[in-house]
Amino acid sequence: MVRRLPYLSGLAAISVVLNHALGWGFTAMFWWTHRYQPVTSPNFDQVYSVSYFVLRTFEQLVVFAVPAFLFISGFFIVLVLNRKVEQSGWRVLFRRIRTLLIPYLIWTGIILISEVIQGRSFEPMEVIRIIALGEAASNFYFIPLLFQLYLLSPVILKWAQASWSSLLVGSALVMVVTSFVRYGLILGIDLPDNHILSIFTSFTAGWFFPGNLFWFAFGVVAGLYPQLLRNLAIRGHLLWQIGGFVLILLGIWEQEILYLNSGREWLPQVHTFVDMLCSFTLLMAFISINDRFFVFHKRIAGFGGKAYGIYLVHVLVLTFFAKTIYHVTPALLAFTVCFVAILVVCGVYLPVFLMEALKKSPVRRGYEVLFG
Repeated sequence: MVRRLPYLSGLAAISVVLNHALGWGFTAMFWWTHRYQPVTSPNFDQVYSVSYFVLRTFEQLVVFAVPAFLFISGFFIVLVLNRKVEQSGWRVLFRRIRTLLIPYLIWTGIILISEVIQGRSFEPMEVIRIIALGEAASNFYFIPLLFQLYLLSPVILKWAQASWSSLLVGSALVMVVTSFVRYGLILGIDLPDNHILSIFTSFTAGWFFPGNLFWFAFGVVAGLYPQLLRNLAIRGHLLWQIGGFVLILLGIWEQEILYLNSGREWLPQVHTFVDMLCSFTLLMAFISINDRFFVFHKRIAGFGGKAYGIYLVHVLVLTFFAKTIYHVTPALLAFTVCFVAILVVCGVYLPVFLMEALKKSPVRRGYEVLFG
C-alpha cells in the first residue's frame, strides 16, 4: 500500500493543476470571448458546446484530488504517530508542520507582493486573514486545513484504534451534512438571520476541517489496516470502476442542474454529495488496481515526490501563461481545449524544472525552504 502513495500523490498533483487550468479555460470561453470573437464579454454562447462538455468532463474526473491528498496525509500520520515512543512521533509531526508552513508563508508572500505590484493594497488584519484561511490562491485553503487535521491527528488515531468503523461513519455523516448545507447555499436558501447564514457558510468552507475530516480519517484507517482495505477494494473492483464511471456522468449532470437553478450568471464547480461518492469510488478503484500497472508509470510517482512544490507554484505559473496568451496570442483562446492543455503542461513541468534546477544549484539548501 505504501508503495502506491507516490503514484496517487502524483495523480492528485496533476489533477489539481488540471482543475485550475480548466478554470482558466472557462474564463477564456466566457469572459475573454471578445479577444477572439466580435462580441461583448461575458458571453455564454458556448455553453453546451463540445468544448464546454470536454472541460466539464475533465472537471469531474479530477474531483478526487484534494480527497486523495488528505487520504495520503492520514496514512502518513499513522507512520509518524503510531510508534512506541510517542514523543518521537510528536517531534516528527511538528517538524512536518514546520516544513509545510515555511514554504506556504513564502509563496503566500510572493503572491501578495505580486498583487501589490498590480495596484492592490492590503490592511494588516486582511493579510492575517489571508494567511490563516489560505486565501492568497484558490488552492491554498488546503494548507490551513491540513494543519488543523495534523493537530487533531492524535485524537483521530486513538479513535481509529478503538473503533475505526465509528470513526468512518461519524466523519462521513458530518461530510454528508456539510454537503447538503452546501446545496442550500448554492440554491439560495432564504434565512431571516444573516448571522445564521454566515455560520452555515463558514461550516462548509474548504479551510474548515469538518467537511473534509472523512478523507483524512479514511487515510488513517488505511494506514492502520492496509490489508483490510486492499481486500475490500479488490473484492469490489468492478463495483468501484463501474460506480466511478456512473458517478462521473451523474456529477456532470448534477453540476448543470445546480447551475441552471442557482440563478447565477456562472456557477464554478462546487463539491457536492455526488462528488464525495465519486471521489470515494475513484480512490477505491485506484487501490484495487493490479501492482503491475504501476511499473510503467514511474514518472507519475516522480511528480508525487514533488507534489507540494507543484501545488504551491502552479497557480502563479498558470496565471502568467494565461494572461500572456490573452495579450500576445489571443486567437489561441478560441481553441479552449488546446489552451487548457498548454496550461497543464506549463503548470506541471515548470515547477518541476524549477525544483530540479534549485537542487543542482549552489543554493540547493534553499530547496526545503521553498518547496518543503
